[in-house]
Amino acid sequence: MHAPRIPVTYYVAASLDGFIATTDGGLDWLRIYENEQEDYGYRELLSRIDCLVMGHRTYRHCLSMSPASWPYGGYSCRVLTSWLPNENFNLPDSVTFTDQSPDDLLATLSSQGHHHCWLVGGGETAGAFLRAGLIDEIVLTLVPVALGRGIPLFGNMPALPTTGFNLKNTKSYPAGLVQMHYEKGRD
Repeated sequence: MHAPRIPVTYYVAASLDGFIATTDGGLDWLRIYENEQEDYGYRELLSRIDCLVMGHRTYRHCLSMSPASWPYGGYSCRVLTSWLPNENFNLPDSVTFTDQSPDDLLATLSSQGHHHCWLVGGGETAGAFLRAGLIDEIVLTLVPVALGRGIPLFGNMPALPTTGFNLKNTKSYPAGLVQMHYEKGRD
């Protein structure tokens, strides 16, 4: 008998043409939508989760955005990568590199007492979780920009399975963004 699996939320912004970042991982196209009065549900998400999962490129991007301090210090973070650093590599205290499969990683997080995981990205990592049937909720903010090319919402993964999600709600914002909240439905 398997232990219950913790839920996974993929909270992400994407361009109209389905990209979450430019080809080099850049997010500058999102900056014009930053607003101190509107966080697009970010604080609510942080109130529900207690751990993060991200790929190594997303991890490096997070470090570059806040080089003086790790922006997710209060949350346990797992970085999925095939490259595991040696003991001399200086990681923030809450960050662990792992080469576990998504299934095994969630089992580990559950056994450590975690209750809800934010799948931060990137696309390849999200594709691996989708392929394994491990995304329970998608909070997708559609940004009124067409990038033309970039990192796809679920990466360049071959043969993603057909996975059904049910629309829970939508919210539109004055800046033209539309946020859609989906929960896993029938496959």
